[in-house]
Amino acid sequence: MKKALIIVSIILCMCIIVFKLSTAGTKVKPIMKSSASYTKINGLDELKQLSSTIVEIVGTGKYKIVDYKGIPMRVSTLKVTEVLKGNNQLTEISIMQTEGLETETPPAKGEKLLLFLRDSREPEGQFKSCYVPLGGGQGMYKIKVKDNKKHLEVHCMKNDVILKDLSGDYDEVKLKIKD
Repeated sequence: MKKALIIVSIILCMCIIVFKLSTAGTKVKPIMKSSASYTKINGLDELKQLSSTIVEIVGTGKYKIVDYKGIPMRVSTLKVTEVLKGNNQLTEISIMQTEGLETETPPAKGEKLLLFLRDSREPEGQFKSCYVPLGGGQGMYKIKVKDNKKHLEVHCMKNDVILKDLSGDYDEVKLKIKD
């Protein structure tokens, strides 16, 4: 019995030593929520002016994570259901967002959104044909139905000034967006 206890103790010590040696120099990355700062957009008029494209979309759930100058970016593919400003021939678009930011939550599969977008500033490469939501999530709004009427809700970043401009019946809001 004494021999068995000594053998088990030796094996346990060896396991601890092997573990310590195998993890030596390994740094554990802390889990953190990332954040970013954005310029506040001062209402619907400014949002429209800054947008090259305004579309209604449905999330497809299709995306890829790519590296952009050391920053993980999510490129989501979205189905366009209506173009309010920009190229009327669009049926599908890709948007680029920083991965992991609460203020840049990507559209979920089946989710209907109104997006205010700008063209990517990349002249070539993998982001050339991508769009970017304005002001992080300030340019993203859920299209919801209540009592058979459509209205808009905040998607991931609340801006009270824009939200006030977008309040009310969605069909009426669309008229304000289009003019």
